[in-house]
Amino acid sequence: MPRTNALLKWLCLAFATLGILNFVDFFYDQHHKRQRSRSSCYARKRILELQRQDFHDSSACRVEQYRPVVETVRHEDGRVELGVAPTYKRPVPGSTLDKELTKSPRQETFLKKVMPHLKLGSSHALAALGSEPLLLPGRIFGQFLLWVACSSEFSRCPWHYKLKNKSNPPILACWHSLDNLGLQCLAMFSSHDSFRANWDHWRDYGASFERLAAPNAAGANAGYYRIVTFPLSTVQVAVYSEVDAKTDAGEAIELKTMSPKNVETFAEQGMINVCFQMLSSGCKSLCIGIVDRGSLVEVEEMSLKQMLDKVGVEPGVLLGRVSAVIAEINSACLRERDSGSSFELVFNGDSLYLYHV
Repeated sequence: MPRTNALLKWLCLAFATLGILNFVDFFYDQHHKRQRSRSSCYARKRILELQRQDFHDSSACRVEQYRPVVETVRHEDGRVELGVAPTYKRPVPGSTLDKELTKSPRQETFLKKVMPHLKLGSSHALAALGSEPLLLPGRIFGQFLLWVACSSEFSRCPWHYKLKNKSNPPILACWHSLDNLGLQCLAMFSSHDSFRANWDHWRDYGASFERLAAPNAAGANAGYYRIVTFPLSTVQVAVYSEVDAKTDAGEAIELKTMSPKNVETFAEQGMINVCFQMLSSGCKSLCIGIVDRGSLVEVEEMSLKQMLDKVGVEPGVLLGRVSAVIAEINSACLRERDSGSSFELVFNGDSLYLYHV
């Protein structure tokens, strides 16, 4: 018996030692990967360094009009054709919704995804882009808004701490010739575009709610998109985003679902992200479906202005700062275009660095 206990103790000690060694080896490996990543990053030519506080005194800026360049529908089989988002109809509480598998993002780069939509635009609409527009998805424009919003003046807002500690992925930028369109654009996209997580096993009520709120959609898995353009300082910006539905007046409306227990968290932390998403795409209102165990218990509609008042943000101030940031980045990319057409934007706290890739 004493020998058995001693053997068990020895085995436990051996397994514990192996576990500790594996953990140390993993930590050591990850540390060196980070060090190699940092050294490779800083070995490249840095062409621009921006500090958040440098843009606090930027003049306020407003987007008076979002001009649609093209509106399209992408079918489940991948076909893209001209099409307008379905008309919004306010859902009736008491309806039953089903949890459905979330569509997994297609594994393709931003340029490959956006080009079929852009080529469907008319020559008149494309002329509004100018000769060298900045082309980017709405979430990247929202990332710039989040960065300038994390200044100390908003520190008392409930959402500030979470955003301040959120890590922003790098943004890639490259000059791209638009075939048969006679123009070049500086395209920006997330470095994670081709490596996004597979959400095949995630279920939610979103798709079911969207069909209820937009009953005349082209199909269960059809997606509606548009590219809008607007001037921002000296740069003509073109934003690509998905459109859930449109009101009778033709304005885009965002559709979201949540459970009753998440309503308060959304108001304090999540609403700011949706505000910036809507500012990026020109969306004017939001419809929230509150779903409790498959039953639609409440429907709440809010305008973008009401949402911005709730989160305590003046859009003109933030758009003015983003306008100044984007103008600096665009000018730096124009100056360095001959020595390299690809760039990377790296967020590091209060600093923003622009490198050659």
